Amino acid sequence: MRKRILSIAMTVLLALAFTVPIFANEVRVQLDGEYVDIEAVIVNDRTLLPVRAITELLGGSVDWDGELRQVTLERGNTRILLTIDNPVAYVNGVALELDVPAQIINGWTKVPLRFIAASFGVDVDFANNTVLITTAPEEDTLPVVADEQPQSELISESAPSSETTLSIISAPNEVRRNQQVTISITGTPNTTYRLNVRMASGNLSTAQGLGDATTDANGVASWTWQIGGATNAQTIRAEISGGGESLRHEMQVIVD
Repeated sequence: MRKRILSIAMTVLLALAFTVPIFANEVRVQLDGEYVDIEAVIVNDRTLLPVRAITELLGGSVDWDGELRQVTLERGNTRILLTIDNPVAYVNGVALELDVPAQIINGWTKVPLRFIAASFGVDVDFANNTVLITTAPEEDTLPVVADEQPQSELISESAPSSETTLSIISAPNEVRRNQQVTISITGTPNTTYRLNVRMASGNLSTAQGLGDATTDANGVASWTWQIGGATNAQTIRAEISGGGESLRHEMQVIVD
């Protein structure tokens, strides 16, 4: 009788060992309302997909340089350059830092979905263990904020204009104490923009690295500063203005 109980117990444990990880890690991918056969993996809470499969499904092309271990993706007027295991990527020549770099897993090159989707102007959501991808027309693709977390709201406060040039191309939604933070924008070339960071109390941060920055010939500028070691958990707001335009971006301070 004892042997039978042990046998049953071992059978149950083996069943759990083989089934729980499969269901826990299974991530399905849905493109424009239809499921597609793509294997998604989660690395550091970021969703990674095979680079060729996702890029070609979105109507783009992929070029691989084995010597440099670099992959180039193109869709419409957007060109992305990624280097394996390198956290810095380039979108139309603009350097952006990734939370998780492109990497080779089980012989396949995997890339962070949120970053690829944001750069190609494609909407991504996540519900019920399913990645929901909604494509957009190629002519609308522009580099935007690349982060796996839901994007914070960008609020334009500029006066009515026939063309808006100011936008954020890289900014975190979550920051931590003692972390260096970088925000990059694109705006009117050779124009001075100001970045203020407003704390929840209403006071402005006095951290070094904030203030004025002038865009280069491509209209790109960035600021880098450090979150204070005594900063409390709160929502802080980046306020960017210049060239007759302004916008805001909220970030949540996480205290571990």
